[in-house]
Amino acid sequence: MKVSYKLATVLANILFAAAGIFVLRMTGDFPETFGIGPAYFPKVLSMLLIGFALYSTVVALLGEGGDIALPRPGNILFVILSGVLFIFLWLRFQLFYVSSFCVVVMMLLFLNPEKSIPKRIFAALAAGAVITLFVFLVFGRILNFRF
Repeated sequence: MKVSYKLATVLANILFAAAGIFVLRMTGDFPETFGIGPAYFPKVLSMLLIGFALYSTVVALLGEGGDIALPRPGNILFVILSGVLFIFLWLRFQLFYVSSFCVVVMMLLFLNPEKSIPKRIFAALAAGAVITLFVFLVFGRILNFRF
């Protein structure tokens, strides 16, 4: 299925801007001391997300058009269900890093069909471990943030 590049970009950027606004509203009540607190990084990232979404929309509307192929609907549904599964596992079992690892491995494993199965499994496990370890070290150890 093909769709206009400009339409796809505008729709995606509306979703990104909405996510940024949602995070800004959710972190509005977080306590802050001297401007830095639990809401500092989410607010900065959400403002960047909104700004880049607006910039990308303007660039797309002023640029050349064309058509792009949409991914398979099964892949889109899989990503959405993976996000829901991640949130459920995190909220239900309070195991953020285990949930993160499982969802990252699952998505990398199923959304990379070009490689053979053993290579996909190894690559997904390795990338999942590196990503989860990075998040743990940066947020869990350096920033001392508890999920």
